[in-house]
Amino acid sequence: MSSSVGQYQDMGQYRELAGRLASLMQAGPERAAALNQFIEAVANPQLFTDMLIAYAGRWFNETGGASVLLGPEMFWALSAPDAPTGNSIAAEMAAYAEISGGERNRKMLLICLLEHLAQNQWQTATAGLSEPRIVANGLV
Repeated sequence: MSSSVGQYQDMGQYRELAGRLASLMQAGPERAAALNQFIEAVANPQLFTDMLIAYAGRWFNETGGASVLLGPEMFWALSAPDAPTGNSIAAEMAAYAEISGGERNRKMLLICLLEHLAQNQWQTATAGLSEPRIVANGLV
């Protein structure tokens, strides 16, 4: 597969995957920590890949094998390693380059996930115990 596969992912694919991940997170027993774990994993390609595989297995089981969480192209885009670090020439060149494609794709998925959760009124497990928000001039 080409390293540029991730550059051509459709925003609809990110949003669809984000919606599926959101449903898994909200229905899971680790709901309270799931979002924080996902956010932390975005910066660590290995951890993110392992988490994505775990969610993919869970999605497959919960849908009775009727669908998959994501296809190989999206997995490839999200699991791409970050730019090298250290004292190598590649690391020096990467320092002048933009953020790596893999990291950019993982952050895009995170933004889509947060967008989906905001539109579907994500609440933490303790949200019912807190005081209601006060709205002034349309702002919370």
